[in-house]
Amino acid sequence: MSRQELKERIIDSMETADDSVLEAIYTLLHANNPSHYSITDDQLRVVEERREEYLSGKSTMHKWDEVKNKITQK
Repeated sequence: MSRQELKERIIDSMETADDSVLEAIYTLLHANNPSHYSITDDQLRVVEERREEYLSGKSTMHKWDEVKNKITQK
C-alpha cells in the first residue's frame, strides 16, 4: 500500500471513529515529539538553578553507570 493510500484510509477511518480512538491516534502521533512536552515555571527555575551551579563548579555530575554502581554496591 502506498503512503498516499494509507493516509486516505486513515482519514476515512477517522470519520467514523469514536472519541477514544481519536484520542489514541492523537497520542500516538504526538508521543515522541519533544515540542509537546511542557514543564512548569517552578520546574524550569530548578533546572536553570542547577545548570548555573554546574557551570560555576558548585556542583558536579555523574555518569549513569557510576550512579548505578554506587546504588548496587549497598
